[in-house]
Amino acid sequence: MTFEQLVWKMAKVNKRKYLFYFLCNMFAVMIFFMFSTVFFNEGINEAKEMGEGFTEILMIPAIALVLFTIFFISSAHSIFIKRRKKEFGLFMTLGMSFRDIARLLLIENGVIALAAIVSGIGTGAIFSRLFFLLLMKGVELETITFHFSHVMFIVPIGIYLFVFMIAIGKTLWITRNRDLASSLKGDRMSERSTMKNPFIGGIGLSLAIASVFVLYHFSYHEVYKIDEGKLFIYCTIGLLIGLYFTISQLGSFIIGLAKKKRSFYYKRLLFLTNVDYKFKQLKSTLMLIITMAMVTIFYSTLMLFFFSSAEETALQQPFDIAFVQTEQKNQIDDAVLYDIIDQPEHRLQQHETLDVFEFYEILPGWVYEYRFVIMKVDDFNEVAENKVEVKEGEFVSLINSNFEYSTPLENGLTIPRDNATVSLTYTGSVNQQVFNHLPYYDQEFIIVHENDYTNLSSSIEGYRSTVHLFTVTNWKQTALAVETLNETLQRLNVLTGPLDEKMTHGRDSEEELMTPITRIDQYQEQKTAAGLLFFISTFLSVLFFFGTFILLYLNIFTDIEVEKQKYQKLYKIGITRKEMKKMISKELRMLFFVAPIVGIGLGFVYIATLAKDGGGRILENPILLHNFFIIGSMYLLLQIIYYVLARQKYVNEVMRN
Repeated sequence: MTFEQLVWKMAKVNKRKYLFYFLCNMFAVMIFFMFSTVFFNEGINEAKEMGEGFTEILMIPAIALVLFTIFFISSAHSIFIKRRKKEFGLFMTLGMSFRDIARLLLIENGVIALAAIVSGIGTGAIFSRLFFLLLMKGVELETITFHFSHVMFIVPIGIYLFVFMIAIGKTLWITRNRDLASSLKGDRMSERSTMKNPFIGGIGLSLAIASVFVLYHFSYHEVYKIDEGKLFIYCTIGLLIGLYFTISQLGSFIIGLAKKKRSFYYKRLLFLTNVDYKFKQLKSTLMLIITMAMVTIFYSTLMLFFFSSAEETALQQPFDIAFVQTEQKNQIDDAVLYDIIDQPEHRLQQHETLDVFEFYEILPGWVYEYRFVIMKVDDFNEVAENKVEVKEGEFVSLINSNFEYSTPLENGLTIPRDNATVSLTYTGSVNQQVFNHLPYYDQEFIIVHENDYTNLSSSIEGYRSTVHLFTVTNWKQTALAVETLNETLQRLNVLTGPLDEKMTHGRDSEEELMTPITRIDQYQEQKTAAGLLFFISTFLSVLFFFGTFILLYLNIFTDIEVEKQKYQKLYKIGITRKEMKKMISKELRMLFFVAPIVGIGLGFVYIATLAKDGGGRILENPILLHNFFIIGSMYLLLQIIYYVLARQKYVNEVMRN
């Protein structure tokens, strides 16, 4: 028999093993290619509805997908090779050298890799177009076209081949250093070398609990001034390390506790030892399930929250439409302005204007000039819910934000002039978003008496501007009007000179400074971006779920012959079929539900921790809590379905004959 005939005969005999291995590799290539068609789509990255930093946000699921792909391919390859250890030992007994085995591995894995790339890219190309069209329709971005680019093919193929080559290299290295006896004994070597140490399991559990406690208790705390970013990283690393040791030694830890109560231990001896063995053998897969469940539950819940709260976020803007008009820019006639905004679909209800004067002075002890932006108290009281009283010679600092900021003007304001000094006394501050935050201004305004405003604006060289604020009957219908207003203002601004360098130095572009801030833009931007991210994260979550289930399924059914022999021996010594079914069900429940439940619970901890950033608690945010229960319940429902199907097949296989 020639070498090529041997390879072909092995492929025919082990066709089910090769088929599973091929499908796992094709699945990895397909999902990575489908994600690449979205990640590298230029239309999505350039769409204004996405807002800034969308690509960076999309990096989070991209990194999760890369890590999942690495582990998925490596695990699938390990399971495939694990089934063939005895075959390699037999070949070595018959005189085959390591070079021949290496050649065999390279040929069959090379063929599988090539077939996986071709079929994975082909299948991904078909389904990615459907996925893209449904995705764009779901987030109302149907103007973005689907297309292919070379980078969409190079990146997934390159990452797949890199991971695949590392997996093969690891197998070749282990095979080269494994002796003949170890190859023939197969899986029994790993069973005897498995470490059993309940103490390490207890330490791992303590580390995981401590990491969760520190993360929740110390994050976003008023007393503890801690860098939340570093705290999240350190606590997550500690949590993952603790979980790994906990999972690997969970059975030993439980057995150690159970032995303290002999009656409990001996009644469940077989179950506890079986679970201990399974958890040690599947610790990496269970760890992956916990991590993927935690990440997907956390990320999908947040994206669903942002998507469902888009209207609530838009309503935080006090006015439907707002823009600033300077002496040079946004010089639009009132007649044209009203003609754009006042439409039958959204009648104009309110139009307020705020006169603003700004100038630059160096504060005592400062090196750079401070930007003073002042407005009249009467104008402020026209638009503010909480009125203020400002007498002549006094001022109130307005922080136009719902977040608290301190002002450097608490000691008062003294402005030296050539012939006199202008002094104003600080009487307090207002920390509230009174009107839309316009990029042209900073967050702080100085509210003064009308006489002081007139005195300052006439005696100091500065810049005048007007804030326009509009309220309409139905702001959700203003998309076309806002688009027309933007185009009109941009067309007018092209005809005027540039802004003074002081106004643009170190800040946004002139176009961004002059752009109107509207509820509809913020609503559409958040709904579109969060919606796209939610659908992508949901898509990846489903794929992660299928992938981890495949790995768990393959790991469980890899040793099905060993399990058959075990239960046949138990049957001979008197255990009934009913008792065996009950025992199998209990073991599978532990394997199928412990990891997802832990992952969902940890996802809840991270969501609850992040909810503290807004100054509240998770129970005070019903939308976020509701979204978590929806995502978590769907995840558990899918797990229950797969448990029922896997249990039925597993029981039938074990109980056969």
